[in-house]
Amino acid sequence: MDQGLHLAYFPFRGRGEPILLLLVDSGVPFNLEEIPVVTWEQWKKTREITSDKFPYSALPVLRVRHEVVQNGPKEFVLAETSTILTYLNETLAPAGTTLEKDLPLEVRVRIQMVKEAALFAMVRILGMSGSSELPHRGPPSAAS
Repeated sequence: MDQGLHLAYFPFRGRGEPILLLLVDSGVPFNLEEIPVVTWEQWKKTREITSDKFPYSALPVLRVRHEVVQNGPKEFVLAETSTILTYLNETLAPAGTTLEKDLPLEVRVRIQMVKEAALFAMVRILGMSGSSELPHRGPPSAAS
């Protein structure tokens, strides 16, 4: 099955960075759409940000396209960093890998708790930078 991945995020580090790192590290082909903040703000004003394209009206967003022989192309959109990471973790894992979903419930919820705390801390740290200019990340070399 052919899989197309399209990640949309701002052109700086933030909640999209862990997703980008996982995609680059996996070596799977994907497209990266860097949406400038100015463009995002304009889209908000013109109501171009719709729930079918951007669930929760937020970034990052991962569009997943599967080529299904019987039914033609199928696409779905995922939002929220932890949700996207969970999806990629399971779909990109090598055969024989113990997946999080196979672990006992208590272990899974503890893992989720740590993930959420790490994401919260990352947002707090980025917010403490004090800079009004957000650093540009630059395009990843493996996403060409």
